[in-house]
Formats: sequence, C-alpha cells, structure tokens
Amino acid sequence: MRSAGSSPAEGTKVYMVKKITTSELKEISFHKNDCLVDVRSPEEWLIFGKPDGETLKLSTYYISYQLKENKNIILNPNFIDDMNKLELKKNTKIFFICSSGIRSQIVAEIFKKKKFETFNVTDGFDGWLLNNLPIK
Repeated sequence: MRSAGSSPAEGTKVYMVKKITTSELKEISFHKNDCLVDVRSPEEWLIFGKPDGETLKLSTYYISYQLKENKNIILNPNFIDDMNKLELKKNTKIFFICSSGIRSQIVAEIFKKKKFETFNVTDGFDGWLLNNLPIK
C-alpha cells in the first residue's frame, strides 16, 4: 500500500491533460499546426451550432466521440480512424471541446497517451457560447 505522498507504482504512467477555459483559449496565439477538435454529436452541432475556431486562427475539426443509434448513445467506432485521417503531427497542440468538458477530457487523455500535447476545454461549448466566441 502506498502512503499519501508517494509516487505512483512503478510501471504506472500518469497522463496529465492540460485544462483550459474558453476565455483563456481566446487569448492564445496559436501555431500553424494547432487545432480545435469538437467531439460533440451531429445532433448537437445541428441544434447548438459549431465553434468557428478558424476566426481564432485555429484549424477546426468536427469528429463525434459518441453517436446516437436508435435511442442509445454509443461510442463512435470510427473515432480513432477519423482522427488518424487528420494526420496531425506530434508537435500539434490539440484542443478538445465537447458540451461541458467530460467527453473532451476522455479524448484528450487518449491522445495524450499517443504523445500529443492535448488540452481539455473545461467549460466546453457552453463556455464558448457564454464568451460570445464565433459559431457556424
């Protein structure tokens, strides 16, 4: 058993995802390869709109992490393949966004393990709208 102040067990790797709010995001000067990935569902994009990261000089992609199948929510079986098709370079900063920061945290952890620099937009698209950031 570990004591409270000890490090993780040998062989255990902790992947720390950076957290950022939409108000912090709008103050950043982005590099050419940096991108925003909205992992919400097509239904959410249709009802609430899509973040227009391009106006912040941030390449923006829309790839659903979860999908609605009949009345069930399922993981998108093509999510990783769709992300791989973007052919992002390892020095790319990826800012993941969903509605409230939960799905984007999960996805940011997945891509942090793949050695990308990932950020979770913690206040999500709700924060995007509250900060009057541009939408499509």
